[in-house]
Amino acid sequence: MKSITLPTIEYIEKLYSQTNNMKRVARKLHTRETTLRKYLTLNNVDTAVWRKKYTTRYDGFPQIETVKNLYMQNGSIQLVASELNISFHSLIDYVKTNRVDLTEWRIEYKRHTDNYNNIPSVERVKEVYMEENRTPTLGFVAKTLKITHKLLRQYLMDNGIKLTDWSSEKQRLRYKLGITINPMSGLTNENSDTVRNRSIKISKILKDKYNSGELVSSIAGKTKENNETLRKISDALMGHPYNGTEETLKTFSEARNKWMQEHPHFGLGRKTAEREDRICPIDGKVFTVLKSSNRKYCGKDCSNRVPRKGKMYSNCRGGYRKDLGHYVRSSWEANFARLLIYLKKSYAYEPKTFNVGNDMYYTPDFLSNNIYYEIKGHAKSKYKWDCNCIYCKKSKPKFYASVDKLNIKLIGSKEYKLLEKRYSKKIDGWEY
Repeated sequence: MKSITLPTIEYIEKLYSQTNNMKRVARKLHTRETTLRKYLTLNNVDTAVWRKKYTTRYDGFPQIETVKNLYMQNGSIQLVASELNISFHSLIDYVKTNRVDLTEWRIEYKRHTDNYNNIPSVERVKEVYMEENRTPTLGFVAKTLKITHKLLRQYLMDNGIKLTDWSSEKQRLRYKLGITINPMSGLTNENSDTVRNRSIKISKILKDKYNSGELVSSIAGKTKENNETLRKISDALMGHPYNGTEETLKTFSEARNKWMQEHPHFGLGRKTAEREDRICPIDGKVFTVLKSSNRKYCGKDCSNRVPRKGKMYSNCRGGYRKDLGHYVRSSWEANFARLLIYLKKSYAYEPKTFNVGNDMYYTPDFLSNNIYYEIKGHAKSKYKWDCNCIYCKKSKPKFYASVDKLNIKLIGSKEYKLLEKRYSKKIDGWEY
């Protein structure tokens, strides 16, 4: 890299007085603006002083003190600009060149207005917020100070105070003092020892009442209701009166046992039915299934590897493939994706939908090296597609309309079988 030698600061100041633009000065010196600014900062030069000194567009502007007084009267920089017959953006630039922060003016204006007159100092607000008996909520502070919640929040934001700092400080103070906070409501103002003692007293009282018979346990099988309550429950639910004798209970249990012997399969669901272990013929994994099921393989991946008779192309073989990491609509598409991976070619599955015309939309199966591939098991070859089924009648016009617009290749059953003969034994997980 070339080392750039810049001239003296006096010469740069002279150029800036002529142009009033740092970019133009950098162009004249055949360097970048960033390097020029870095050079000036290293030499402790404040460009804002130059801007104030040599800019002529702020000649008709009043002093910054008069602008501040007008802002304190109106409370808006736009109203000040309209009163001085100056554009809004140029007035903001003038204020910034004088290194004035408008937020300070805004805070000062709100203090002078009636809105902030009723609000005490920030220290007083913090004292109310940090009271020991109360949970840290700004709503409580607003109520005690008799101010709206919204106004108090705005007042704290203008003063640059974060409530998160106050709340964390309050939380630490509460833990130091031993004040417990209820996780459900946050409204307990008691010490942990008093809460523990109170719970012990309540538990003793409840135990005494339960032993005396005043209280009844609500756990099933331990209720101490009398016969009258049981009769009322049975009449309301079943419609049959309960005599309360042991003979009726014996007859009911005997009848139930007889019925269960006659119907042995009653109540046996998936959880209670008998199961057995089977071995997958492909992976050799052991998997448990119901005895009544016809399942032979441990999962879909193994069942897809089994060669099937008849038509090879099937729409029902669609699904997610773990080795590919995406969904495919058929086993042929899955195998073609595996072939592209084997050949180390990047591809995208159904990358884009094209508007072919006449309200027809077409989505090719694969995109690889700027070539689209369409796999059709119903086509005998890439030159012959004679099938007239409902599916082909819909997809044929879309495909032939896309051939004129896209670089697309058709793979029929003839081309697929040639690929299968060549690569099926080389590629792992090929589906038949």
